[in-house]
Amino acid sequence: MKLTTSKKNRILGLFERNLLDKEGLPKRKWFKHILQAPGLYLGYEPEVFPGIQQAFSEKNNTMLQQEITRAVSAINRGIRMLTPQNSGEPFVQAVY
Repeated sequence: MKLTTSKKNRILGLFERNLLDKEGLPKRKWFKHILQAPGLYLGYEPEVFPGIQQAFSEKNNTMLQQEITRAVSAINRGIRMLTPQNSGEPFVQAVY
């Protein structure tokens, strides 16, 4: 199945939603994105996996494990969205 740019953008948007976490980031509950957010001490400069970066910076092993688990869960949600279902086609194709 050939996907148009519009459909690819829709898939990307659906995948991106899986990277949001309702609890937000540690000390920044208003930032919900697990993959990227402004750094805690960087102003608006972005960090990749900000919760994991913060745990490293604070040398907090408990928070580190929690943030790794949350990041892996978010990525796995996205993967499940793209994984073929019983129909043999990715879930996102069923959206169209």
